[in-house]
Amino acid sequence: MLMLGSSFFSDFSHCGDDGVYAKIKKATGLGFAPYIYHGLEYDLNKNISIEGGFILPLILVATIQFHF
Repeated sequence: MLMLGSSFFSDFSHCGDDGVYAKIKKATGLGFAPYIYHGLEYDLNKNISIEGGFILPLILVATIQFHF
């Protein structure tokens, strides 16, 4: 899983100022953080699937995917 970009909301303006993200950004000049994701995907039909899992350290993730 790869997430790029940033949020437009001011609530998230200081995300990444501390922790792993900031340390890697200082060392490499690039802002990214490696995360370990574990999840399961279930196909409801050929066009829709649901996925659930977690990113260590225990951030819950749930998605609905539409396939074309």
